[in-house]
Amino acid sequence: MDMKEMKATALEVFNNSATPTDKDSVLADMFAAGIPFGKLNALYRSVGIDNGFIVDPSVIKENIEAELDELDADTTYDEYSEVESTIDAICENVEGATAAQVTRYFKAWCRDNEIELPKKPKASSGARTGGLGKVTKAMIEYINGTDKPTTQGMYDAVLPHVKGPRNAKDYTNMFFVFALACKFGISGEKAVEGVKAMPKLNMEDTAAPVEADTQTEGDDGFE
Repeated sequence: MDMKEMKATALEVFNNSATPTDKDSVLADMFAAGIPFGKLNALYRSVGIDNGFIVDPSVIKENIEAELDELDADTTYDEYSEVESTIDAICENVEGATAAQVTRYFKAWCRDNEIELPKKPKASSGARTGGLGKVTKAMIEYINGTDKPTTQGMYDAVLPHVKGPRNAKDYTNMFFVFALACKFGISGEKAVEGVKAMPKLNMEDTAAPVEADTQTEGDDGFE
């Protein structure tokens, strides 16, 4: 796939995406469509900006800084909830800004203006933690526990640990090829070919294992 084809593929992914500003989701779909991992971020930015799907990061930065300039440098923040409210307000006013971006610039602005911020409260002992760790563990256990891994099997393994089918699909699209290549010691290109030959995901909201095994003994394509 040359650069022209990659740009066309990336544009098609953007056009088909219900949430083009969800970078992780779009990158996962681009990778599943055959775009090399090393080209994903550059194509997301160039194709997304050129076609109006996302806002240029430099513009976002300028707009965040403009919002910060409007803040009162004499303000004190006694509660962390006040910090969160300020960050949320800036996010609402700046198109394309994420909470992580605004938080980073806001903290820098506070340092420059010698404003001391309260510490973020620690999660209570009863809070749910380690979500990503559970997802990673589920993927590793699935890949290591089967001789013939499939995208459907990975999806079903991940689904109980994420917020719905869409997230399970994104994790599967992003990580299954890597896991396949590592397990069988094959190239990424061959792993992608193997994935393309597998049946489409059955994205029903169920955690029941539904391994699609259409290959015959000794003919898994990865030996």
